[in-house]
Amino acid sequence: MKIIALFPISLILILSACTERLDYELSNERLLQMNAFFDSADSVHKVLFYWSTGNGVIKPSTRDSICVSMYINGNLSDKSFLSNEDPCSAMLKGTFGEGDVIQLIARASMANVEAEISVPPAACISHVDTIARDRKEYFDITVDDVKGENNYYGISIWKDWHAYVSEVYDESEYVYPGYFWGRWEEKVELSGEESPLLVSRFNLSPDVSEYNSDMKLFNDESFRNGHGVVRLKTEDPFIPYVNQWSSTFKVVSEMTVRVRLHSMDYDTYRYLEDVLFEESDYSFLMPFPTIYPSNVKGGLGFVGAFTSKDYELRFPSYCFLSGRLEDPTVIKE
Repeated sequence: MKIIALFPISLILILSACTERLDYELSNERLLQMNAFFDSADSVHKVLFYWSTGNGVIKPSTRDSICVSMYINGNLSDKSFLSNEDPCSAMLKGTFGEGDVIQLIARASMANVEAEISVPPAACISHVDTIARDRKEYFDITVDDVKGENNYYGISIWKDWHAYVSEVYDESEYVYPGYFWGRWEEKVELSGEESPLLVSRFNLSPDVSEYNSDMKLFNDESFRNGHGVVRLKTEDPFIPYVNQWSSTFKVVSEMTVRVRLHSMDYDTYRYLEDVLFEESDYSFLMPFPTIYPSNVKGGLGFVGAFTSKDYELRFPSYCFLSGRLEDPTVIKE
């Protein structure tokens, strides 16, 4: 795998085992840059494209005629052309699991690039405890390590709630008991300052001034072949929000919280850690630009994959009536 001084385009959807670092100076040659992070929890995946010019990056145009194909275990899963609406990204459909091989091949008017990755084995969460203290919610997450190898993980937490009408007080034609009111999903910001497993390889604070705020990265060095407990803290009250109120019916909102464990290989772990660190308040400590790995043949960029497993918890249901929030019905498991 090459290691190249790249300017990260973004954390992608969110974001190397090398024996030596290469002395590399960007030339004026224009190279196609391809970046993607595939997650087994998703069925639609984004691939980003830019042209690297040596002095920075520029967006592709429709004249470049970039077409990207996704193969899973040698079988074509999907193909897409970049469009006028979004010339930098393509959306591809595909489902995969541990042990599968994903191949991306992109053809452009001036370049052909490709990358191939193997999907890592999946670990799982065996238990989650929740603790409410000082207006903060704590999650103690027990991870069962994949035995017999070095493993690299990330954890994110998602809240997913839906609302429905439970009682109706008039004769409305469209609102009735059981009427679906809406659904919302979002990622939760996390702090790992109380978990020693999350100390970064830079030997700084585990939280590194909120770097890595919505996915926490760690490895299994301290619990290899066993069980490790990660403590995460959030200031989210986990109270659902309903954006419309009425005195003629009552809305009940139910919330499910998904604690998601992402298994990844070492190259993906290092890449994400570098990007997240560079976006933190501590990046000024590095005197030179971050050296990012590249596994894209014929161009630049990085393609990685997660194998994700969810642990679900059901949080309290809340009722909304006449512009006020009623006491929750506690059904926490």
